[in-house]
Amino acid sequence: MRKKIVGAVAGLFLLSSSALLAADSGDKVLIKAGTESLTASQFNMMISNMQPQLRMMVQAQPAMQKEILQKWGEFSILAQEAAASGIGQEENIRLMIKELSNRILVEEYIKRNTGQGELSDEMVASYYNDNKDKYSRGEEVKAQHILIKVEEGADEQAQQKAKEQIDSVYKQVKEGKDFAVLAQKYSEDPGSGANGGELGFFGRRMMVPQFEEAAFNAKVGEVTEPVRTNFGWHIIKVNDRREATTSSLEEVRQQVEQELRRQQQQQEVTDILSRLKEKYSIEITE
Repeated sequence: MRKKIVGAVAGLFLLSSSALLAADSGDKVLIKAGTESLTASQFNMMISNMQPQLRMMVQAQPAMQKEILQKWGEFSILAQEAAASGIGQEENIRLMIKELSNRILVEEYIKRNTGQGELSDEMVASYYNDNKDKYSRGEEVKAQHILIKVEEGADEQAQQKAKEQIDSVYKQVKEGKDFAVLAQKYSEDPGSGANGGELGFFGRRMMVPQFEEAAFNAKVGEVTEPVRTNFGWHIIKVNDRREATTSSLEEVRQQVEQELRRQQQQQEVTDILSRLKEKYSIEITE
């Protein structure tokens, strides 16, 4: 786990280059690596850019901070050696550096110049009421099944053999044998057979029509008679049912607000671009 965290932090060095340029000569230097150094304020700035959960872990564990500093040093000397080799002067590398720099600048510019609008309760409620289908779940059933395949274009003999097999398995189910054990033994569905035929919960229009009809018409605990689909013959056992439901506004308020803010930001960026196109020209030349 720690290796993954430190590895993730190493990636932040790419995004922290702008902070590392703002050195304060009065800061305590935490690490020197070749011609570069990292001060306490720069390190704290770098840590503050992390995700909250990761930031808390790093702040609480001095040993992890030391590992991060070590990784920073290793990354720094690699960068210095790469620069000394002249790679940075190659045209394609210069272009990638410029693109990365522009991406960081644009992300920061958008962050600082959008997302300031307020979301009123009326706006949130209106969006929720207009988009209730997004926060609704249709009727679902939880089921297991056993499949005996019938290949497309199979002759009458093969089809008859499959029907006899499914009838034999169905008979064993009706005699009280464990459905999951029978599925593991006989089912030819590679996705669920080894797992006792488990399909989990599924809604309408997620299965082929014949399978869906049989499953949704069955009662909880009921095993259907053999059902024919384009895949072959199925026996379906329904284990649970969930009625259709719609989450309340309070249950999904955070999701609604996130979506509204995303839409707001998208519109704000569009407005910014409209203004900038009056200030700067864009010309595609052939």
